[in-house]
Amino acid sequence: MVFLFYTKFGPVEIFGGFLALSGAFVISYSGGSTLETMFIKGTGVVFFNAAFATTATLVVKTQVKKISPELLNLNRSIWLLLFSVAMFFVMGESVVYSVVAIKSTVIGGLIEFVAILTVYYSYKHIEHRRSSIVSSLKGIVVLIVSFFVFGILPLPHQLVGGIITVVGVLIMAMAQAGLIKFSFLNSNSVK
Repeated sequence: MVFLFYTKFGPVEIFGGFLALSGAFVISYSGGSTLETMFIKGTGVVFFNAAFATTATLVVKTQVKKISPELLNLNRSIWLLLFSVAMFFVMGESVVYSVVAIKSTVIGGLIEFVAILTVYYSYKHIEHRRSSIVSSLKGIVVLIVSFFVFGILPLPHQLVGGIITVVGVLIMAMAQAGLIKFSFLNSNSVK
């Protein structure tokens, strides 16, 4: 993401990035001591997802003034559906579904659709540096709604890692937006 946006980071942003990466490590840690067993399965997929999400964010931020957030979000949802159906056949999954699974999928999809739509509207109406604060809070909103709708929470270490990650991203976003300033090095010395 840093390379795509050519962003320069100061000490506060670097600290926030360190926190975000530390939180991601805590979330994906499985307790193993070797590289193969250290992280939960699918951690590599999350890395690729982050790269694709960064690219999508770049596209949306540049096009959201010309194309409505609803249309951009619908486009995203259709591509996700097509990719999921293709992977369903590629991986040879079974076609048996329960009513609970379908209901949960629809509710989860609607929650995610609304969350992403909120982020896209923030790109349209708020300066891009400040809109990343809204984007970083999306996970918290989805977590709360998921708890009330599905009655589930992440494991304790995943919750702690998520909090660390969100705090790190918020620190980075707020520093980039000029809401947090590191003035220790820039202050004039008192004589």
